[in-house]
Formats: sequence, C-alpha cells, structure tokens
Amino acid sequence: SLDLDDVAANGVVTMPADLKISATKSLSLGAGIDFKADIQDGDNLGIDDSRVEVIVEGALTATGTVALPVKFESAAGVASWWGIACHSGSVVFSGVEIHDAEYGVRSSSGTPGGASISLDGVTVTDCGTAGVSVSTCIVNSHSFIELRNSTIALSSNQLWGVYVAGPSTEVIVDNCTITGSPGSSYGIWSQAASLIAEGWIGRCTISGLTAG
Repeated sequence: SLDLDDVAANGVVTMPADLKISATKSLSLGAGIDFKADIQDGDNLGIDDSRVEVIVEGALTATGTVALPVKFESAAGVASWWGIACHSGSVVFSGVEIHDAEYGVRSSSGTPGGASISLDGVTVTDCGTAGVSVSTCIVNSHSFIELRNSTIALSSNQLWGVYVAGPSTEVIVDNCTITGSPGSSYGIWSQAASLIAEGWIGRCTISGLTAG
C-alpha cells in the first residue's frame, strides 16, 4: 500500500494503490494536500479489488482551508475510485473536498468499537452511489456521523446524498446543502427510523432530487 510517510507533506500525492491506516496508526493531513487516485488498484487491500481506496482502521484527520483545501479526487471521472472506507477508528475532516468516488466517505462497521465520522465544511461531488454512507453490521457495534456546514452535489443517477442504516447509528446533519440532478434520488435516506440510535437533522437545504 501507499506508505504513510509518502503523504505526510503538502503537495500532490498520486495514489497508485490503496492507502491503509491500520488500527495502531494515525495520519494527519495539512492544508493543500491533493490526493489523486489512479485508475486501477495496485494492491487490493480493501473492499474493491479494482479501484483505489483510503482504508481507515485507525485515525485519519485532514484540516484544510478555503484557499487550500485537502482534496481527494481522480482525474478519470465519476466513481473512478472507491473512496474513503472507515471500518473502525475515526475520520475527522474540516476544509476537505472529495470528488469522483463511488462513496465520498463510507463507514460499514462490523467491529464492537464501531466507527466515528466527523465532517465540517466538506464538499462532496460526483460520487457514484452516495456522498456519505454510514451503517453498522452487528448489533453491538456503534457508528457515529456528524455532518455540518457541508455541501453534497449529486450527479445524474446517484442514489443518496446521505445514507444511514444499521442497528446502532447516531446521526447529526446540520446546516448542509444537498443538491441533485436528473436521475439522482434521495437527499437524506434512512433504512428505517427505528434503527437509528439517536439523531438530529436541521437547517438543511435539499433540492433537485426525486425525494428529500
């Protein structure tokens, strides 16, 4: 996989293979770092054996600015890389842009510790399935997502801006804008309200979608 030392400094980082942050590791990214995923995955460490992923089992923190955001993207177009997969541990983003992934950020936790995602001032565009997706796979796992002051722009035929499912998921969506285009379906979607452990959604603008 891509070595963590290779991505510690500012600048453009080409990802020819998966970047994995294991349970004992952490990675902090400063303003101006631009990750560009390759078309094919050279490692196959994660969920998708053909597309590059950022795999988080430890801690990933990225702090950008308006002038110098941290970017995760690909030059190959919509859904050309898998996205950021948080299996456990935490993802904390501020001033970050995510483009052209299958999922912008996805947590699909199957571990008792669960996963935590906190996104503030994040822009997600041109994803294949969902901008942000969080679910828990086992009853004693707890996932948490906090999405504030962020923008998700769905392209044609995308399914969800925010997707939530699982037996123990806590969700906060505050002051966000979710926009769609022809064929995009849901702004915020929950598999069933009874599955969400705790939640708050407010001050959001949702437009251009089949359903809010």
